[in-house]
Amino acid sequence: MAEHSPSVLSGKRIVVTRPVQLAHSIADALRSHGAEPVQLPVVRIEPPLDFHQLDDALRELQQRKFEWIIFGSQNAVHAVMERAATLGVDFREVSLSLQVAAVGKATAAAAEEAGFRVTSVGKGTGADLISELAPHMHGKHIFLPR
Repeated sequence: MAEHSPSVLSGKRIVVTRPVQLAHSIADALRSHGAEPVQLPVVRIEPPLDFHQLDDALRELQQRKFEWIIFGSQNAVHAVMERAATLGVDFREVSLSLQVAAVGKATAAAAEEAGFRVTSVGKGTGADLISELAPHMHGKHIFLPR
């Protein structure tokens, strides 16, 4: 019977800098490999002080004034959907004619769960996604919630 070798992470303390509400899965994965996660969030996600610009953009999105929406994070998807619900904005019909891009698979999954049909998924960073999409965006109206 072969011996189970310890993980290279066993006994190591690893700082997790993600916001607390987003750090659970990383902390669990670290623990499963024998590491001790130390949560030290360096970012806090909060709503804006003034919703005016977001509200205007959501209404314009509902009126089909945008051709693209680009989600850079799951947080952006959740923030858009929470505010849309507060305003009573429904994207179900609009999303059929909208091009939707997301940075990464997790963000794409969150957007699809929210009812959007994701047409482009970036494989790297937001800058990589923009580089991939740039040839298709000239003259287009784009909503980039952040």
